[in-house]
Amino acid sequence: MIPDQDNIKELSVEEARHKISAGEAIVIDVRSALDHETESIAGARHIASQEDFDEFITQADKERTVICYCYYGNSSLGVCAALQERGFTNAYSLRGGFDAWKNAAG
Repeated sequence: MIPDQDNIKELSVEEARHKISAGEAIVIDVRSALDHETESIAGARHIASQEDFDEFITQADKERTVICYCYYGNSSLGVCAALQERGFTNAYSLRGGFDAWKNAAG
């Protein structure tokens, strides 16, 4: 079953930066391992496989804000939907993905 992506909450880069700098969010990078290692949001956890995902959901606080990002903000919607299905109430996708994050940095 494909998770429903229609009800996924998104954050703008500005909103995400605020939550991250305030220490209010866990950040998940769902891009390739090479891209994560080359450049990523500081402190982001890389989730590359179902095993990584399963480990994350068993260890993470389901009430804490989780910000997921991919390249352009599409794949992260599916990850957020899967998190919501597993009880994460504050899962957000970064609108525009890492591309928007980099462009906002100037």
